[in-house]
Amino acid sequence: MLPPKELQAQLGHSDIKTTLDIYTSVTDQQRENTPEKFTAFVNFDSMQPRFVA
Repeated sequence: MLPPKELQAQLGHSDIKTTLDIYTSVTDQQRENTPEKFTAFVNFDSMQPRFVA
């Protein structure tokens, strides 16, 4: 996979948003997996010991 910034430079887009809007997409499978990934991300600190004052 080509990094988006390299593709942006190769295509001459001045804004990365243009490149991403044209050349990226989200599959149905990715849409299904997103809630689990997001939950894992926002709960990343739930496994860390809590500081109790």
